[in-house]
This record gives sequence, C-alpha cells and structure tokens, in this order.
Amino acid sequence: MTVLPENDDQPKYHPLPQKPDDHDPKQQLKTGDRKKQQRTIECWEWVFISVMIFVILVLVLFYITLMTYLSFIDFSNDPEFHVDDVTPTQFELSPTNNTLYYNLDVNMTFRNPNNKFGIHYDKIRANVMYHGQRLMTKHVQGFYLGHKMNNNVNLSVKGQQLLVLLENGVDEKEFYESESRNGVYEIDLKLRIKMRLTTTLSWEFFNSRHFNSRVVCHLKIPLISSQDSKVEFERTHCVYKQW
Repeated sequence: MTVLPENDDQPKYHPLPQKPDDHDPKQQLKTGDRKKQQRTIECWEWVFISVMIFVILVLVLFYITLMTYLSFIDFSNDPEFHVDDVTPTQFELSPTNNTLYYNLDVNMTFRNPNNKFGIHYDKIRANVMYHGQRLMTKHVQGFYLGHKMNNNVNLSVKGQQLLVLLENGVDEKEFYESESRNGVYEIDLKLRIKMRLTTTLSWEFFNSRHFNSRVVCHLKIPLISSQDSKVEFERTHCVYKQW
C-alpha cells in the first residue's frame, strides 16, 4: 500500500459552531435563570430607590414643618428687656458751639421667660438717641440665652455730638436747658436685634430662621449735679416688637 504524503495546500475544514438549540431544556433553563436574576436585581433597585425617595421626602417635610413652627410661633412670653441703672459721668452742653459731651454707663438685663425655647442673640446694635438725634451707635457682642435665664449687658456710651435745629425750628439747646432746670434728661435707647430660636426634640437641636426685633427704652436720667436730691433713676421696662 502506498501512503500519499500530506499536502499542506489542501484546505482544512473546521467544524462550525453549533447554534444553540432553543428547544434544548438545559439551554432554556439557563436563559430563564438569567432573566429571573436580572428581574430580581431590577426589582430590588427600584425598591431601594423608592425607599430612599420616601425617606428624603419625609425628612424634607419634617424640616419644613419644624421651620414653619419655629419661625411663625407666637411666644407664650415675649423676651424681656430692662435698663437697671444708668450712671451719667458727664452730660454737658458747650455754651459756645452747641456740642453735647456725654459719658454714660448703662446696665441692662435680657431675660428669656420661655420654658421650651432658647434664644440666640446673633447681632445687637444699640442706638442712643437724644430727642430724635443719634448720639452714638454701639455693637454688642452676641450671646445665647437659655430657658428661664437672665443676662446682664453693659454699655459704655461716651463721645460728643453737635446738636442741630429740628425740622420745626426748635433748637436742641432749648430741650437741654429745660431738662437741666427740671433735673432729668430724657434719652432713648433703641436696640436692633437679629435673633433666632432654639429648641430640642429628642436629642437633636433645631434652630429657627433669623428674624429681626426692635427694643425701645425711654430713659429718664437724673442730673449729675443733683446727687443730693430725691430724684433717682428708676428701673425701666423696654418695649419689645418683632418686625
């Protein structure tokens, strides 16, 4: 028998890949398992997304409700402000140039009468007025005032101010001379306050939005030269207004 040598030039035949038989039970089982697994993953993804959306909506609604409650709440008791004492070291009008020289020490009390809310006094601006004319503006350092607590605030008001004619033509000097004869000077202390409320729910602290308030104190200060008289400074209650 003669064996013919192999010819490398002869074409080689490779078996074609078999097409999966859709009717093969094993193949059908694998395809079904993959689809079922994919549907399960998609289902859990939608469940997770839905839960997260629900949680976020609940937190947003809770925050809005709380902020609305804190922002528009009507104080059961308004914050209280008193001027306890005013010590005038100097309050003199120059007879030559209508310049008022003043040096006053003002002692105030801030009180929070509420049981459920603390108060943050973030910004306090004090204007000292003499018959409508501003003598000085002082900025007081802010502080926190807890439930049923008091805080003393001291203001040192020192400087000079030129008194001018009012719109009706009345000279401030006339007011000064009249009050000098009566032994009492009338001065207004006006506070502009930026504040917010703080309350505690469970273990969390919540702050309200900032809101502005105004405090007006009408003060009657005895003359410096009348120390031996019966005129004494009376503790003054200040008027509080929210705006």
